[in-house]
Order: sequence, then C-alpha cells, then structure tokens
Amino acid sequence: MKPQDLDRLRLPAEPRLHPKDDIVVFTVTRPHVEKDRYDKTLWIRDHDVVHPLAGAGKAWSPAWSPGGRRLACVAMCPDDPDGKKPGEHPQVVIHDHPLAGGPTRQLTAFELGASSFTWSPDGSRLAVLAPLPEEGWAGLDAEGRGKKPRRITAVPWRYDSSATLDDRRTGLFLVDPTEQRAPRDLSPYFPAGVISVGGVAWHPKGKVLAVSGSRYVKDRTRLEDVVFLLDVDRGKATEIHSDGSFDSLLFLGESLIGLGLPRIYDWPNPAGLYRIVKGKKPTPLLPDLDRSIDAVKKAGDALVFLYQDQGHRRLARLDGEEMEDLHPDAGFVHDFDVRDDGDLVFVAGNPTDPGEVYRASATRVEKLTRLGDDFRRDVRLVAPEHFVTNTKGAEVDTWVFLPRGKKPAPVLLNIHGGPATQYGFNFFDEFQVYVDAGYAVVACNPRGSSGRGSDHLRAVMEENWGVVDMQDILACLDAALDRFDRLDRKRVGVMGGSYGGFMTAWLTAQHPKRFRSAVVERGLLYWPTFCGTSDIATVFAHMYMGVEPTDRDILERKSPLTHAARTKSPTLIVHSEQDWRCPIEQAEQYFHALLRAGVQTEFLRFPGESHELSRS
Repeated sequence: MKPQDLDRLRLPAEPRLHPKDDIVVFTVTRPHVEKDRYDKTLWIRDHDVVHPLAGAGKAWSPAWSPGGRRLACVAMCPDDPDGKKPGEHPQVVIHDHPLAGGPTRQLTAFELGASSFTWSPDGSRLAVLAPLPEEGWAGLDAEGRGKKPRRITAVPWRYDSSATLDDRRTGLFLVDPTEQRAPRDLSPYFPAGVISVGGVAWHPKGKVLAVSGSRYVKDRTRLEDVVFLLDVDRGKATEIHSDGSFDSLLFLGESLIGLGLPRIYDWPNPAGLYRIVKGKKPTPLLPDLDRSIDAVKKAGDALVFLYQDQGHRRLARLDGEEMEDLHPDAGFVHDFDVRDDGDLVFVAGNPTDPGEVYRASATRVEKLTRLGDDFRRDVRLVAPEHFVTNTKGAEVDTWVFLPRGKKPAPVLLNIHGGPATQYGFNFFDEFQVYVDAGYAVVACNPRGSSGRGSDHLRAVMEENWGVVDMQDILACLDAALDRFDRLDRKRVGVMGGSYGGFMTAWLTAQHPKRFRSAVVERGLLYWPTFCGTSDIATVFAHMYMGVEPTDRDILERKSPLTHAARTKSPTLIVHSEQDWRCPIEQAEQYFHALLRAGVQTEFLRFPGESHELSRS
C-alpha cells in the first residue's frame, strides 16, 4: 500500500436498518489527500442494489423515522439561512421520499449548525442538539471570532477538536419534521449551570427526555457530568445523577441505561452499562464483564453492544442477565444497528480489509456491500502474525507485520495512544504503508491498554507510569526479534502519538543506545505544564498520577523532558499547532531540550490542526 492509495479507500460506517423493510442506509467516507479533507456521503442498499443516495450531498448520521417514511441526517447545506453564501456549519436535513430519490429539505438553520438529533418514538418530533452563541458572539464569522478578546472565568474553556466553551452553550430543541411549528429551545429548563449536552434519549412514551450534560464544579477548576430527566411538555428538569461520565443513554422499558462510568475518577476502568435511578448508586448490568463497552442499542427487551477484547471488537447480546456473543467470526466490528425483531447489520473488517456492511440472522451472515473489492484486488496488503508475550507481569497481545521478500528488514516499534486504547485485528492504513516501504512493524498492547480488563488498564498508575508499560513494550520487542530472524536488531526505530509520543520520548531517554531513530508525535512530554494547558489537565493527572497538578515531584520525575538530555536517537517531532489535548508547548520545550543536548532533531508543525491531526 502506497500513500497515494489512501484516496482509494471507501470506508462504510453508521449502518441503519429500515424499520420495516430490507433496506439499509449507511455512510461512506472517502479521503482526499490533495484536497486535505474527508468526504462523507450517504449510500443505500435497497434489497439487492447498492448505490449513493440521490440528493444527499455531504452527509452523515442517518436515522430513519420510526415508521420508515422519512430519513433524517446531518449534512453540509448549500446555503446559509439568508441564501447568500455557502453554509459554514452542518444542519439537520430531511429526505421525505428517500427511496424515490425525492428532494431534500433543510430542517434547521442554526447559526453554528446542528450537531446531532434523535427521533421521538412516534416520529412527530426530533430532539436536536445545536451550539448557540453567547451574548456578544452572535453574528461573527470565523475571522471575527478569532479577533475578539475572550474573558475566561473557568477551566476547561476549550476542548480539542471541538469548540470553545466560553462563547457558546448547547441548545436542545424540539423540531417538527413537517416544519409546521418553529423549533422550541429546551435549554432554559436545564438544571442550573449545565452548559453542554451529550447523550439524549427519548422515554418510550415520548413525553420525557433523558439527557447527560456538563457543568463546572464550585471552584470552576473542572467540569462534572450530570444526568437529568426533562419533561418536554411541562419544561421541568429532574436531576437524577451527578459525577461520572455517561455519554450514551437509552431506555429499556422504564429503566434508564447509561454507558460510561458512575464517578469521574473511576477512569481508567472499563466503561460499562449501568441502570440509573434517582437517589441510588448506578447499578452495573454486567458486573462480571471486565471489558470496555463501546456502543449499545436496544433490541426489543434486550440490549446489543460492542466490547473490546484482546485486540478484538465483539458483538454481544444481553437478555435479562444472560450475555451471549454474537457472530464471533465476524471480524473486527466497527459499528452496528439492530431492530426490535433482532435483525442486525454491522460493519466489520480485518487487517487486510478496511470493512464492509453485513447483515446477520440467527443462522447466517450475508455481505451486503463490496465497496473495497477493487482496493483489495489492486493494493498489496499484509496480514500480521499475532502472538501473546508473557512479560513476567502480564500477557500482552503482540502483532508483527513483515514486508515481502527474504531480506533483513528494519523495524518500526509502534506505540498507541491513550494509554487506555488498543491495537487490534483491524485494518490500519499506517502499518500497511510502512510494511510496503520495506519496514517490519511491531505493535503491542502493554499494561495501560484496554481489552484485557481493569487490572491491565490500571497497572500504569502512579509510580508504575513509565515502568511496567515500558517493561511490557521492550519484552514484546525482544520477543518479536527472537521470533522472526528477518528483523534487523541493529536498525530498530520507535514511534507513537499522544501517550505513544510520551512513551517514545521516554524510551529513547531511558535506553539511549537502543533505538536508531524516533518519531515523537503529539506527545505528553512535560507533566507540569501539561497540567496547566491541556483541556483535560485538571483531571488527567489525578486519574493516572493520583496527585493534583501542583504536586511537582512525581510530575517532574515522570516527564520525558526532565530526562531529555540523555537522549541519543535522531528524533523527528510531529505536532499540531491547535492541539489542545497535548498543547504544542510540549513539543516546543522538548525540541529545545534535544537541540541543547546535541541530538539530531527536526520539528514538523501542522497549522490549523488539532490533536486528531489526520485521524478525523
């Protein structure tokens, strides 16, 4: 796979089943390298025919109305409300007759666009989330907002890849899909202090919304989450839980279910499913499942969900207290949808398949799309070898991608971010490009990664940060070198982003003679200043180091910058100028330190990019 092959990718996501018919709508994402963007469009499989949805334009987040007559989505609209210039922000759009290819209607016209929506159970209303400008910020374009001074009274005041919090708030609107009534703003009824909203779910009777939001704590040094019920007709909110993090909500009968964690400092722990009741501690639905759950949907009286497991992403069903894995041979599952009758569609792939849409019944799995047939036929892809490394402290999933041929291959040790994420049995374009260029790739999920439960996740906290994870990574590298004779022990490089950037810089300082070169990308490199500049500064140090940002002893000791003078490996630093997660001052300080230490180093800066860089 060459870098130019990225333009050939067609990545399906967000499959959505028609409520009554053999029809699936889904999004397809296509990278455009020269244009520096991703294009998302809606596609449809109408019985046996797969094609782009007529008139959809740039659109995503499709959702059928409960009866299946209409299809709503979020889309970039050709005009602003005044009809004079191209729209800067996405809006909610309605397809009244999607199967007939009829015209679309722009349903909302919010100044800062609409972010998401949810159909009411009877299809008569949509609950739409939209950012609204605070007083003094309305009517400003991007240039005007960039020039206006900001009066900051709390932290965080911005989120990476998202938006600022001081100049806007979240509006929750009831929107009539027939446009016979004006949108109704429900945000004045939020509990006091709530400024942003994430998860929204309708009660089955359509009179109440469950909402998860955020507000500042008393000293305004961090946000806390709150879950509340909102009577949409009476305009009355009832707070039922605070603290923790529940980004996704749904009703199972009369019970409110949240996906997340009940207390903010439960992280890092696997995200789970909890029943939320006012005045009670949230109750786990799967207390014995020591794995992170990524997504959940209702299927009649049961729940279907995705969870991480040792490099896999699996589908499972919870019916009462009984959990059952679904289609364990499906591959790495990216997304899914399910109807109350149990009919299921999902997107799945593997290391040599970016993914396709599948439909599953109780007895068979059917491939619905072949978007990647040409890509898989024409592009050389390599399947990795997987093995488990026993590091005398943990079992660590390890993957090795070998280039074609028999010649000795230089090695790229890749370290993922998080650290509470995982490498897995999925397609990863970066690894495929590296291996086609002649490199062998070694990747692993050391302690601190997800996929192997709470103990594995939490093993890197406090004094173990940079100790047991480094031990695991080096053990996996040594195991790979011993296992594959083609790996060139004299030419080993190391690279990673975010936490992987931290660990890359940490490794080259702790083992100055081990690595021939390094790429430090978007790294957490100096805890003391990270704690004053990052959008997650006021909680992340407490979660992992067990200290407040003012406790400099452990923060200094656990920072690569503190030990940078020991580094010998030639190092490329890659960072984004608008990275608010690991702000660019981290890279700037590290660059200066390497120069002073006489290290061969270069610094590649990306203007206008966030922590995500090219990922989204």
